[in-house]
Amino acid sequence: MSGGERDPPAAARQPGATDALLTPVGQPGFQVLRATVEPDAHSDYGRVEERESHFVIVLKSRFELRVDNQTHMLKTGQSVAFTTPCSYGWCNQSHIPAVVLWVFSPPAL
Repeated sequence: MSGGERDPPAAARQPGATDALLTPVGQPGFQVLRATVEPDAHSDYGRVEERESHFVIVLKSRFELRVDNQTHMLKTGQSVAFTTPCSYGWCNQSHIPAVVLWVFSPPAL
């Protein structure tokens, strides 16, 4: 990534997760990713120091999101919002792929 660009959220760069960027690259203000997370896929639980706002909504299945040691067990239609800096990680413990919409600001790409 070049100057001013940051890594996208964890769902976008983990084995077992594929994503589609729904907003144009360079979109000002925010970006939206649609992530498909395979069963048993998970991210590392790690700290993000950059100042970001995140909104996550589950479109299909179940998705577990842990933010600063608080676990959110989300089902279809449920959402959570959080800001960084904080530590977070996620996993799909269901038997079917989870589809998650992840909105974040400022844009990473």
